[in-house]
Amino acid sequence: MEMDPAITGRPSWTTPISLTRRLKLHRTLFETVASVLGSSIRSRISIASNFYDLGGNSLNSVYTVTKLQEQGFLIGVSEFISCNTLGDVLNKMRGEYYEEDPILAHGKQQDSRRYVAQMLQDSHRTRVTDMITTSFYQKADLDRWLMPDIRAEDYTELLDSMWEPLLEKNLSFVVQTQRGETVGVALNFDANDEPPVKINSKLEDCVQFLGAPGVSYKSVMCCVIRENQLPQGKGQVLHGLMMATHSSMSPQQNVEVIHFMEEEMLRIARKGGFAGVFTTNTSPLTQ
Repeated sequence: MEMDPAITGRPSWTTPISLTRRLKLHRTLFETVASVLGSSIRSRISIASNFYDLGGNSLNSVYTVTKLQEQGFLIGVSEFISCNTLGDVLNKMRGEYYEEDPILAHGKQQDSRRYVAQMLQDSHRTRVTDMITTSFYQKADLDRWLMPDIRAEDYTELLDSMWEPLLEKNLSFVVQTQRGETVGVALNFDANDEPPVKINSKLEDCVQFLGAPGVSYKSVMCCVIRENQLPQGKGQVLHGLMMATHSSMSPQQNVEVIHFMEEEMLRIARKGGFAGVFTTNTSPLTQ
């Protein structure tokens, strides 16, 4: 790990804390960033460094926040991704615990000003298909592992089979910027009121793992959880099937949009009287 000698100087942090405290914050952040980025670090770490210029992306920014939390330093994910430099991150790190979850609290305050949710409509179909295909075909680990057996067209087939039920159930939504650009989508069903879906491709294996509607979701794990641990009957459990963001989003924006969608899912679940949300979650921040 290579760090800039300038870090031993007197940075202009605004938080009035002792020198010992500053050094602890400093060391914790720098060592955490170095451990998360590893050999992918592109340049020397300093308080003037931008996390994403160093080699960070949307996934490892989430892991960095998680590791900081594990060491007792709380900073909201929206706060972290909005920081231009690591010095800005240091200013926002807090070492005491709060009763309110800072991830949800800070994310709600900041993201809600940037994005709005709109219930899924037929006019969203082309954009949604593009986002789902791009996100899962190009980025999803399980899907890429099964390639080249999976084709981009398989996602169009999947969405075609689910589209009308998604509109009918009215539990799914897209995320738009204040300018009206659609940048995210969350596809949801009532876990106990899902339509059967027929998939004639290798994609069925991925959908089975995710717990998608129809016969495909009857994998051992999903079946056991659904039947033995979740409330039965309609209106009890909201199933978060898929989330995707637009490929134009930066790593920071990608985290913001996903975070916003998780909050919106909880809001829809509460408004609909659901007891909880069932989903396959790969984010350590909200597991």
